[in-house]
Amino acid sequence: MKIITVTGYKGGVGKSTTAVHVATFFSELGKTILVDDDLNRTALSWAERGSNSVSFPFSVVSEKQAMKSIGGNDYVVIDTPARLIILKIGIDDKLTSEYSGKNFNYPNLLE
Repeated sequence: MKIITVTGYKGGVGKSTTAVHVATFFSELGKTILVDDDLNRTALSWAERGSNSVSFPFSVVSEKQAMKSIGGNDYVVIDTPARLIILKIGIDDKLTSEYSGKNFNYPNLLE
């Protein structure tokens, strides 16, 4: 299972839209689920609106349903609330300084 997280500091910059597009892409490669952790519940709202006409080619659940729902999926796309990075990294200055200035080698999710 591959986990892809869409995150950003500012709200209203298209994280939910990006998460839906990323989930659509990965749904063509394998079973995909989108976890909507955004407080606005945008992806869940869009999924509910489209259920009567055109639906997403993947499941959409809230973060409260995630642990019960992600099993058996090849890809998990997580739509996060704004400022998540600050909340997680800002907890410990040592963590922040430990990772600053490092180059990360991100895995190729398509392999």
